[in-house]
Amino acid sequence: MRRVRTRPLVVLPIALAVALAASGAFAYFTLTGSGSGEATVGSSSGKISINGTTKGTLYPGAEAVVELTVKNESPGTVYVNQVTLHSITTSASGCKTELGTSSSWFEMGAVTVAKTLNAGESTTATGKLKMINASENQNACQGAKLTLAFESN
Repeated sequence: MRRVRTRPLVVLPIALAVALAASGAFAYFTLTGSGSGEATVGSSSGKISINGTTKGTLYPGAEAVVELTVKNESPGTVYVNQVTLHSITTSASGCKTELGTSSSWFEMGAVTVAKTLNAGESTTATGKLKMINASENQNACQGAKLTLAFESN
């Protein structure tokens, strides 16, 4: 009679036990949780500088080209839509520079810029300043130096 070997039966349970133990080493728990954080959003605390230079001389009924340089002086990105003439001042007595009134001798339409400017970036645009030919003596403005103040939106 022959003897039956039982070794394969002994090896199989040991291999199965090792495999189960090894798979247990990769077990983990899953959890849910919550938390909070903070962020800060900057404000439009910077500034935009607008410099204008006129090309030509104004006379009653004439226009002068105004070359505008718009520069973003803020640390962030800004969008400049339009530049408007806010006021005109002069030391010439009697020269009517009050904008937006029927007695003003000067006018300038809004200048469209429509650009996004990164920090420190500049752009240029042009407009036209007109001296209205009023039905009155405008000698008070002869030789006057005008100071133009601009604003943007």
